[in-house]
Amino acid sequence: MMGNRVPPFRWWHRAASLVRRMAVFALLWWALTEGDMTTWAYGAVVVPIAVATSLALAPYRGPRPGAGRLRRTWALVRLTGWFLRRSLHGGLDVARRSLTPRPDLDPGYVRYPMRLPPGAGRVAVANLMNLMPGSLSVHLGSEELVVHVLDVDLPVPATVADLEERIALVAALPLAPPDRR
Repeated sequence: MMGNRVPPFRWWHRAASLVRRMAVFALLWWALTEGDMTTWAYGAVVVPIAVATSLALAPYRGPRPGAGRLRRTWALVRLTGWFLRRSLHGGLDVARRSLTPRPDLDPGYVRYPMRLPPGAGRVAVANLMNLMPGSLSVHLGSEELVVHVLDVDLPVPATVADLEERIALVAALPLAPPDRR
């Protein structure tokens, strides 16, 4: 009887991890060499060394139960699409404002109470807000994010809330209830 023992790692889990790492480093090599096929002789040496180094620094620890990898990957794809759409929309808005003779600007600061727990998730929200045209994260405190915007009438709190929810899905982080805001 096995009881509560965790089954040993299956060989195919380790092989899948190795194949994923090889694919990632080969893709990285291809991107760095701009697809130049004449460099693959070097890549045949560099890629396995990079994989071996990654295995030494971050060894395979087995499948994580309940990790929801597919759900998190899909959330990342959706976050990327959302971010690109919001960036395009923001860029067009900034361009429109800059090209008008009298730009309609009302710059100021917007405070947003964070619902994510302290850590990398909050930092990701602040950094992605920095990349959005027309906004700049000024301060990430223990309880709130302060964002400088070109127009305080823009729906910045709703955008930050949406971003925060999407990052929570990608990172599998809990969110505080919305009534805290």
